[in-house]
Amino acid sequence: MHRIFTSFEEIRTDLTANAPPIVYKYRTWNDENHRKLLTQQEVWFSHPFDLNDPLDVRPDIVIDPEELKRPAFLQKLMNTVAEAKPELVSERDRLVVAENQFELLKDRPQLIAENRRDYLANEENFDSYGVFSTTTNSLSDKLWSEYGDNYAGYAIGFKTVELCCQMKSGYGYVDYSDKPLPFSFLNRTEEEDLNSLYYKKEIWQEEDEFRFITLGIGRHSQRLQKFSLNTVSEIILGHNISFHDEQEILEVAGIYSVGLPVYKTRKNHKGQLNKERIR
Repeated sequence: MHRIFTSFEEIRTDLTANAPPIVYKYRTWNDENHRKLLTQQEVWFSHPFDLNDPLDVRPDIVIDPEELKRPAFLQKLMNTVAEAKPELVSERDRLVVAENQFELLKDRPQLIAENRRDYLANEENFDSYGVFSTTTNSLSDKLWSEYGDNYAGYAIGFKTVELCCQMKSGYGYVDYSDKPLPFSFLNRTEEEDLNSLYYKKEIWQEEDEFRFITLGIGRHSQRLQKFSLNTVSEIILGHNISFHDEQEILEVAGIYSVGLPVYKTRKNHKGQLNKERIR
């Protein structure tokens, strides 16, 4: 369950107790935008439609059709009509519209799913959403292969608390399940609404994701955000990185804190992945 906080100290306390101390981002050194994570301390919050998972922040849901028959749902529709049709000044007019919707949805609950599909298919509905994905696993063969340029790239380890302090976003572990996310029209809480932003199919669970997400792009947040130099805990190079790229990264690493650990991945004779400090 993802929580709503009322003060920054609550956030810091929660992070210290429940978040991983370090999170990692795998990048490709030969991609100019990927380089900027290290060279310019730039974090990019992606639009959900630009992510690999077509269901990201838009997971499958399941509803209880019986809710659609309850008087409380009619009242919910009344409130919705009042917001969507402010030109309907009369409560009687709003009630007529709500009752028509109520009767229609009772007989055809599949319309809920159809309306949701239409909403989710509209990219503009998610223009204010931004996602920055990290992982708790610095030695994932899958992630190095897919996001670390097949071990020819690099990974940055961030101090989680420090990064959260600087990002204008929410944060949390991703939950992995192939079951649709339960959705209630009548008993929703703000915390439960957040769950859909951190819910993915089990096929993605090897990514061990800890993500940062904002719904305020263009209002109180931007896709491009910056972090301070002391936020970086370590740098890891893939063992297939070229000598030239390795030297470039080592030079850039010099702008960070004195003694910043730099590692390089290694595979032992059993194919097990580990890392060895090179500086």
